[in-house]
Amino acid sequence: PLIANTNRECKVVIMLKTGTETIVVNEDMTSGPVLKFIIVRQAYDAYQ
Repeated sequence: PLIANTNRECKVVIMLKTGTETIVVNEDMTSGPVLKFIIVRQAYDAYQ
């Protein structure tokens, strides 16, 4: 998964063979780094 650094929201984007899955975890202005995780659970845990 890729944590996208965007203007108005933070998303988890998962590339699957069947398509993509996106999870919005927060809607704020972000200026932090882009982080990459192996599984969505790791991304969620890092966000908490």
